[in-house]
Amino acid sequence: MLVGMVVLGSVRRPLLTLTTLAPEELRDLVTVAHHYGADPGRWKDRLVGARVALIFTAPSTRTRSSFWSTAVQLGCHTLHFGASDLQVTTGETWADTGMVLAHHLDAAVVRTNGPQIELEALASELPATINAVTHDEHPTQAIADACALLEVARNGGLIGAPERMQTQNW
Repeated sequence: MLVGMVVLGSVRRPLLTLTTLAPEELRDLVTVAHHYGADPGRWKDRLVGARVALIFTAPSTRTRSSFWSTAVQLGCHTLHFGASDLQVTTGETWADTGMVLAHHLDAAVVRTNGPQIELEALASELPATINAVTHDEHPTQAIADACALLEVARNGGLIGAPERMQTQNW
């Protein structure tokens, strides 16, 4: 979901990390995301006409398609950038890229698989920037995980025999 476009308090700001959110802001963000997941149709066209860039300089299937699908459901226009579409490959800084994009976009969902500082530079110019993964963090995945746990809790807990549960080593 385009959770970074949710106004936190009275200021629109980037969602780069969960560590800068107050506990009540994180709770509110997870609540909104959970409500969206439970009934996406209820949110149809809430952001009609918003211009959202999907900037993916690293491979992605689920994250990219999830954000695209959500943006379309919300009524947004999407613009897609891959690694070869950006001038950062020729030496332009992420801040310069953000400055250019800020004139044309309302928000950007960005997956770099690079250092967090790149995303921070972009977000300094384009405030509604959502971290779709950097080396340091994947906050939207953490929000999705929290929504899944909330759903499990609301449905009476885990189902299945605990002795059959497995831990994945990534």
